[in-house]
Amino acid sequence: MKKRDKQVKKTYTSKNTYLLSAPFPVEEIILGDTKHDVLKFIYKGENPHTISRKLNLSRPTIIQHLKELRKNKLVKKGVNDDFREIDQKHYGEIWVVSDKGKFLIEKCVGFPQVSKGVTKKVEKFRVIELDEKVSKKSLQRVLKMYNLNKCLICGNKKFELHHLLEKKKGGEDTFRNLIPLCPNHHREIHEEGLPKNFEESIKDYYKFLTMKKRINQDTVRGHAFMLVLSINNPDWGNRENKLNSLGIEHNKISTFGGGQRLIFLGKKVHLTSKSLIIYDKESYFSKTANRSKSQFISNILIFIKKFERKIEMDLSQKGQYRFKVARQHYSLMKNSLAKQYNKEGKKLNCYTDKGLWMLIDNSYNLHELETVHSKTGVKDNEIVQDFFNSLKKNPITTKFILEGFESINKQQEKGTEQLNTLISTVGEYGEHIKSHTGSMQGLDKGMGILSRGMNKLIGIKGKNLKLERENIKLKKQKSQTKLKDYF
Repeated sequence: MKKRDKQVKKTYTSKNTYLLSAPFPVEEIILGDTKHDVLKFIYKGENPHTISRKLNLSRPTIIQHLKELRKNKLVKKGVNDDFREIDQKHYGEIWVVSDKGKFLIEKCVGFPQVSKGVTKKVEKFRVIELDEKVSKKSLQRVLKMYNLNKCLICGNKKFELHHLLEKKKGGEDTFRNLIPLCPNHHREIHEEGLPKNFEESIKDYYKFLTMKKRINQDTVRGHAFMLVLSINNPDWGNRENKLNSLGIEHNKISTFGGGQRLIFLGKKVHLTSKSLIIYDKESYFSKTANRSKSQFISNILIFIKKFERKIEMDLSQKGQYRFKVARQHYSLMKNSLAKQYNKEGKKLNCYTDKGLWMLIDNSYNLHELETVHSKTGVKDNEIVQDFFNSLKKNPITTKFILEGFESINKQQEKGTEQLNTLISTVGEYGEHIKSHTGSMQGLDKGMGILSRGMNKLIGIKGKNLKLERENIKLKKQKSQTKLKDYF
């Protein structure tokens, strides 16, 4: 470690002089190249651990430079908002630039302009040109990121890089000329040459390498497909002898009721008593899960045709293939939710009564939100995709939800107050009605008494009228009698 520091120190020989002025006391500050760079990295928000790695210096050396900068009051120990508590425990004490250091960097003449903020990580996936030169170590890293770190023939993870055109004949270390092969197939190819139909596997390899340039956020990647083809051919029971007669390498399997297993065009194939099972490790990129599935089916039908020619047998039923997709995974790549979970080191597995249907995966640094149910994978992916598209158009944050709940609570409180007021008003109205009811009952009694009094009065008046009439009659009779007497 000390030897490495001495070698690096030789490159840091020059010194930089800056004149500090108001609002600080006039002062001449001299910084060596190392302290100069350390100060710039601290200004950007880096930690001593990262600085030691970028400057190729030990961490104690960086801490010593920071202590010397602190003597000049250019840096200080403090809290950086960009670091979480877990980072502070891992990297130790946090250093930040003081006001004097900020003035030196931002205002002093001659100090190189520094962009504030931690340097962003460069996206690992990039546009790959097949004729681009590449070192073997870089190519191995790329193959691992793209899930191509396996033999193109058998899929063995232990692989070597083979030159399609040997270096002796002018072959170069390019993406086009280097392919991954396991040690056994690498030796066989050098002895016997490339196998038949291997060119198609190489084309698929190139296609996958260059496909990454079309990856956008929430692009769908269909993968991990398994297709089961139903067989109703009477010659299918004699398939073991057929494979042996054609010289096709295969192994026996005990699963699925027994059968044969072989590799054809880079795909694993199981031949069972009633079906042909095809495992496809390729990825199919599209805007929707349905289109991705259509690409897989189109590709696998071509594969079945070639397999029929290979084993010299018709696998269709009256000119049609009867099959079902028994396994299917669809992922939204570079998904925002997946990025957040992977950044925080969290996992997400969603289950229903039918089993696991959604999860977050970051096996190849793609930040994928996957729907994995064998029957509803396509529909589930479309639902999830529609949800994120609608969320993108109408962003809903936690703050927005909390504010919505607060407004609802306020409206409920106002509604409760109005309801209480209404209840009290109705109560008062009821009391008024009760009092009016009593008054009406008293009035009714009074009216009854008045009615009876009127009836009595009417009866008296009637009797009086009768008496008056009778009196009038008597008077008339008397008057008539008197007239008679005169004659």
